[in-house]
Amino acid sequence: MDKESEWNTALSHVEPNKILIRGYPVEQVMGKLSFAGAVYLLWTGKVPAPPVERLLNAIMIGSMDHGASPPSVVVGRNVASTGAPLNACIAAGILAFNKYHGAAVGDAMAMIYEVEKIAEKNKKSLDLAAKEYIEGLKVRGIRASGLGHRLHSEDPRTKTLFNLAGQCEISGRYIKVIEALRDALAKQLSRPVPINIDGTMAACLCEIGFPPDLGNPFFIICRAAGVAIQSWEEQQREKPMRKIAPSAFGYDGPPQRNLKPET
Repeated sequence: MDKESEWNTALSHVEPNKILIRGYPVEQVMGKLSFAGAVYLLWTGKVPAPPVERLLNAIMIGSMDHGASPPSVVVGRNVASTGAPLNACIAAGILAFNKYHGAAVGDAMAMIYEVEKIAEKNKKSLDLAAKEYIEGLKVRGIRASGLGHRLHSEDPRTKTLFNLAGQCEISGRYIKVIEALRDALAKQLSRPVPINIDGTMAACLCEIGFPPDLGNPFFIICRAAGVAIQSWEEQQREKPMRKIAPSAFGYDGPPQRNLKPET
């Protein structure tokens, strides 16, 4: 091979009868780490501490599906209605993620890191730094990522994830930042504003040390599970090429029930 064409990767290594993930034999990773833990290993090169792995698992579960109305699901179902294979449906759904839907995690992480940096550099309280930052967004006509929700006045996933984050060996500094930003925006709008799943995930990923560039890809991995099964259900239950009304659906699944260990 031409020397100028050679390149290296530090992620994985494969040769006959051997697969290494960040140097670890894959057969040692299998069964010892969860999928979320293995993603952390692949992305960071570090084996996650059990609390971090548990938090990442919870994030993935909390993000995997949010009903049949999100644009990514409607797109996936529309493509599924044409008879397209599921890989095309999933790809179409993923392409629907953008700054107003699903792909706000990275922007929220960047916002959280910036406010924390401002507070630290200028010796300001988080509340004051957040207030000034939110005011700056308003002047520029920019929406604060990770705050507000079209349906929930209080996202049920936020409290659970923040409680789990509190059990990790983390500072909690970035969770305090997103809470300060929420309070600042609520005062600006004169109404309560929830931290949505994007903002919740962003704060947790900041606590874990993820860079903002990996925030949206992590969300996409989570939500791809929902887009896949929503698209499959479309092909199993509905007629091809139907007109899909995003809000005209009902629910005929199991009623609310408590999760119990299998006997």
